[in-house]
Amino acid sequence: MPEIDSTIQIEIKSDDLERQTFRSGGPGGQHQNKTESGVRYIHLPTGIAAESRTERSQHKNDANALALLKARLYRVEELKQQAEVEKLYDEKGEVAWGYQIRNYVMQPYTLVKDVRTAWRRRRCSRCSTAKSMHLCRRFCERRRTRRGKKENSRRFLWLGGLGV
Repeated sequence: MPEIDSTIQIEIKSDDLERQTFRSGGPGGQHQNKTESGVRYIHLPTGIAAESRTERSQHKNDANALALLKARLYRVEELKQQAEVEKLYDEKGEVAWGYQIRNYVMQPYTLVKDVRTAWRRRRCSRCSTAKSMHLCRRFCERRRTRRGKKENSRRFLWLGGLGV
């Protein structure tokens, strides 16, 4: 039986459970088909079922079935949390070669190239944050002409905390 970590709390209301008892088979003997020692719990909101028929006592089977049901509900919650994390990771986009905005080549020659605007500069020392405002202006102008809007290119343009 899986052990439950304490990060996810599983609370099961008694109204959400359906408890069924049944006769569990066994090696035979005088108790065969006389007592209903098998227990099955069904969680009504999710439809998940768990049963236990390993013990001769209905009370022990009841505790086992309830623990198994909690473990299955815990697994469902784990999968939900994992899906949320994967969704956030997928929204981030791919981090791979070809998805960068700007390339800095230092060896064997020096070159700074902005991929969005096809702007190039041979001397990297001249491409500081303050001097690269030209890149941002050019990018905004290009974006504006693509959209066909005549709005101020200096509006909403920020780079490194410096307003343009």
